[in-house]
Amino acid sequence: MFVVVLVVGMGLVGVFYEAQLLAVTAWVFEHVGLAGLLAILFVSDSVITPVPPDAVLVVLSKSWVHAHWWIAIPLIGVLSTVAGNVAWLLSTKVGRARLPTLLFGRFRRLNEALVRRYGPWAVAMAALTPIPFSVTCWTVGILHMPWKHFGWVTLLRIPRFIGYYVAIAYADQLGRWLF
Repeated sequence: MFVVVLVVGMGLVGVFYEAQLLAVTAWVFEHVGLAGLLAILFVSDSVITPVPPDAVLVVLSKSWVHAHWWIAIPLIGVLSTVAGNVAWLLSTKVGRARLPTLLFGRFRRLNEALVRRYGPWAVAMAALTPIPFSVTCWTVGILHMPWKHFGWVTLLRIPRFIGYYVAIAYADQLGRWLF
């Protein structure tokens, strides 16, 4: 459902606010650059931040990267996968400490029930949907899910990034067609 809302929303923004969207994304890309966006993505998927990785995809869809998206976006999916594995590794080391509990206690409680019930399927849901991926990775690390059950599932971030990127990048064209 979220993906449909995202595509429709981006289509409407692309149709009615194309100039403003291009100006904002150009400004962000110019000031942060590709390396900065990749750093933002890595941090958002390895620690808990309010920045969703999809924000990076919006900026990239309006940059020169779009011309090479079929190469760049799968690699960015790999970066997200690595970031999730870093989150898992960090959480296995520091997860029992008080600070992580304070930082995302409420989110952990919500994800803990999901992880305990569904195990690797919970990671798959977080990898493919807007469920916060980093929170899920931290939760499974704190709960000591074995890496052999966790690591391979994080590879689902790659097709997720491809699918979301295509939806974001071409939503304005769909919006023009519909409206």
